[in-house]
Amino acid sequence: MIALLSRQIARLLDASSGWRGSVLQVLPTSIRSCACRCHQTTSAVHLSKAVNGPDQSFSGGLEETTRHSRSGSTTSEVPPPSLAARFVESCPLYVRPYLRLTRVDKPIGSWLLFWPGAWSIALAAWPGHLPDIKMLCLFGAGAFLMRGAGCIVNDLWDSDIDGRVARTATRPLPSGQVSKEVAVSLVGVHGLAALPILLSLNTYRCS
Repeated sequence: MIALLSRQIARLLDASSGWRGSVLQVLPTSIRSCACRCHQTTSAVHLSKAVNGPDQSFSGGLEETTRHSRSGSTTSEVPPPSLAARFVESCPLYVRPYLRLTRVDKPIGSWLLFWPGAWSIALAAWPGHLPDIKMLCLFGAGAFLMRGAGCIVNDLWDSDIDGRVARTATRPLPSGQVSKEVAVSLVGVHGLAALPILLSLNTYRCS
């Protein structure tokens, strides 16, 4: 926003040099310095067009932009893989498709399910006491299992579409690494594993 405003002010200064000083005095320092740089750059471009012609000045600016883009692309670094992704890569090859199917390598969804419950458990603790560790563990296991089941159901639902998209074509179901029958059975396994957690949360008995 500041850069766009500065370019507009630089054009105004270039068009009206008589009251240039009065305009600069009322501007903030950041916009004033940026406008001056834009004005100097514009003046240099006009001078280059007058000396070398419009084609050469345009090609020079294009070369400068290309050089900066290349230097920026060489200095950019790929972020290192997360701990969960490294764990999946360290597992045997026949296990990796099932772990990727449940998104073990991308645990952000499990955290998004866990933290609201963990925050509620912390708020329910007695003043001066730590949250119930047992409840935190139950919520953590339940979030992990149900998030995995949800990812499998999502891939089953979109398996035909995922195979046509480059970003999702390598997922275990569209790529054929895991069959739909095995995926449905995994949903049942996750549900059965999460059922005891659900039943253990109701500790109240009606009299």
